[in-house]
Amino acid sequence: MRRLMTWAAAAVLPALLVSALTIGCGGDNKSEKTSDSKADKGSPKAGGTGGSLTAVDSKATGTLKGKVKFVGTRPNVTKENELLLDAMKKKDMHCVEAGAKPEEKEQQTWRIAEDGGLGNVFVWLAPPAGKFFKVDEANYPKGEVVLDQPHCAFIPHAFVLCPKVRDPAKPKEFIPTGQTLLVKNSAEMAHNTKLEGGDDNPGGDNAIPAGKSLPPMALTPSPAVVTFKCGIHPWMSAYARVFDHPYAAVTDKDGNYEIKNVPAGAEVHLVVWHEAAGYADGKDGKTVTLKPEVNTENFEIKAK
Repeated sequence: MRRLMTWAAAAVLPALLVSALTIGCGGDNKSEKTSDSKADKGSPKAGGTGGSLTAVDSKATGTLKGKVKFVGTRPNVTKENELLLDAMKKKDMHCVEAGAKPEEKEQQTWRIAEDGGLGNVFVWLAPPAGKFFKVDEANYPKGEVVLDQPHCAFIPHAFVLCPKVRDPAKPKEFIPTGQTLLVKNSAEMAHNTKLEGGDDNPGGDNAIPAGKSLPPMALTPSPAVVTFKCGIHPWMSAYARVFDHPYAAVTDKDGNYEIKNVPAGAEVHLVVWHEAAGYADGKDGKTVTLKPEVNTENFEIKAK
């Protein structure tokens, strides 16, 4: 099992909760440091697009699955949840009113199951430098991926997208898969959604009235993480990663993940990333050659 060392994140939530008490609805968020997407510009090697690109040579497919577990001394999520709930009540009772699910009133960074399984961890494959994944049309993800904010939390907190794949005939160009992102606000009050995704997905700061949504978006595949923030309720955040292939997943509440139809028989990179802990095995991940069967790769995250 691989180990991924966490960054110093214990003080982040209290800082956000202090901000929650001082920033009003529609408050100016320009001075806020939201550099997640700027700091994480992805790997310069795995999946690099410099020069010409050739397809990964894979003639079979398999399944990749496994579990990410948190080990060591756990963060005090009970205390963080108490602070968050108190800030929500002081800021806006809509956040905690009847109908708000438990996960909408709790911190989202450390979703740890009883056995240590860790949710909201991104796991994906990346081709070697100078390579790309040729994706069969039958494996294109289609339809809408919905990011909602029914009360005072983004649902889901972490998700993957594959709105475009590389054109085998012109690998520097993309073909739409038919998948789009719909950012909606099903709450009974306005929300402010700020999207930042580096140069590829600069996004913007968008006010969304109650019951409305932004136009469907087809983001651009990028190594940079895409972050979503709310200037009205500053503890709200969500993370997305946008790929040019469907070989990616986010761990569920028990820390499990599964990716089907992965390319087998060719050397690729297996990358794992968590919003507060960063990468396992560095940005280029772990080099693996998957088999045309069920492949299991487990990981551990250990706090300092």
